[in-house]
Parts: sequence; C-alpha cells; structure tokens
Amino acid sequence: MMIRKLIFIIVLVSFAFTTAYSGDSQSADIEAATVDKCEGKVRLHAGGSVRGEDSYIGHTIFIGDTLRTGRKSTAAAITIDNSKVVLMERSSVEFLELKEVAPGEGKVIFDIEKQESAKGMQVKLMTTVIGVKGTQFMVDLGNASDTDTGEMPPCRIYLREGELEFTSLEGEFRRYVQEEMAAFKKFVDEEMSEFEAFKKEFQGEKVEHVKSFDLKAGEAVSIDGKDVRNIKFSEDAEEAFRMLDEL
Repeated sequence: MMIRKLIFIIVLVSFAFTTAYSGDSQSADIEAATVDKCEGKVRLHAGGSVRGEDSYIGHTIFIGDTLRTGRKSTAAAITIDNSKVVLMERSSVEFLELKEVAPGEGKVIFDIEKQESAKGMQVKLMTTVIGVKGTQFMVDLGNASDTDTGEMPPCRIYLREGELEFTSLEGEFRRYVQEEMAAFKKFVDEEMSEFEAFKKEFQGEKVEHVKSFDLKAGEAVSIDGKDVRNIKFSEDAEEAFRMLDEL
C-alpha cells in the first residue's frame, strides 16, 4: 500500500513538473516582434539570458526576450500588430507578453498602432503600468552608471501624440500640480511680462493623491517613485522623435 502511494506521488510530481516546463517552452516559442533596424552593438537576450547574442535585421524576438543596445548604437523592432519599438543607445526593453513590454534602461520610443481590442498595449515600469491605444511617446529611464549614487534617476515620459493612462502598481501617486494664485488670474489680460514675473514669484504646487492619471499629447512627466511632476519637452526627446520620423 505504501509503495503504491509513493508511486502515485512520484507520477503526480512528474506530471506537474512536465506541465510547468511545457508551459514555459510554449511561451518562449510565441513570436512577439522582429528586429527591423540594427546599428552598432545590438544584442538579443533569449529568455533573459545574461550573455545574449548579436542581433540582426530580421531577428525574431520571442516572449521573454530582451533587446539591448550598446554605446552609439540603435535598434528598432516591429511587433506583431505592426507597432514600432525604437531603442536609443545604452537602452533595453523586455517583451513580457504579446501586448506587454518593460523598458529596463535608457531611452525607448514607442509608435503604437491603434488598438482595436478593449485592452491595448501596456508598458510596465517600476511603479506604474502605462495603458496605450495608439500613440507616440518616449520613456527615458536614464542609466544608473550616469548617477553619483549608482541608482536609476527619475523616469521621464514624453507624449507626442495620443493619450496615455498611468496606473500605480501599489498605493497612490503623489501628483504635483502647478497652480497660480487665484487673486491674480483676473489680470491675465495685462502685459505678459508682468504676468510671467508674478507667476515665477508666487506660483506653488498642490499635491493630489491619485491611483491613476492621464497624459495628453504634448505633455511630459517625471516619475520618481510615487512622485509625479509635469516637465517640459527636452531637446533629446525632440531629437528622438525626429529619428522616429525617419524610420
């Protein structure tokens, strides 16, 4: 009787292991994108492997793979729904699912085709998930090696077209919003020089605690942990989008 129970347990464990392994293998065989541009040192890390291999135009990217660029290198991938993912130098992005990617470092530009399904593409960051349904934007994570502390700098997102929805993975964002003193708003029609001088002296910030927020075309934000602040478009962002137009 004991031997029969032991055999049953061994068979059950073996079946569970085989099923789990088979599931991982099937996931790894699902095509997520294809490398469309490859300049300089570009490597594809299959299933998150450390070493990776030199990539090339036409290289197939599967779910679980990570595309990475070196110094003075760029790469682009076309997803199965014909969206573009462009990596500037010293950048990386992992293809988690068919419609879910996770930038790891550097600057990654997205040109997302309009999504017909209820659930569009998702871009996953450390503290937030970005919901996308047809838009052009850039995620600038920076590089830890460029900071004095060796830690990743605040993430910056620049939205060129469309709309983005940010949802906190845990807790709420602290959304900092610039506001001018209400008492001076009636003088908006006066000379702009006086109005700008007043704003610089008296403008402040209010904090909103929100689980999610939207970003409109032409806007940009900086995300530092739970702190979210509006920022201006940088020249680097403008240059990146010009490069996207040339692809």
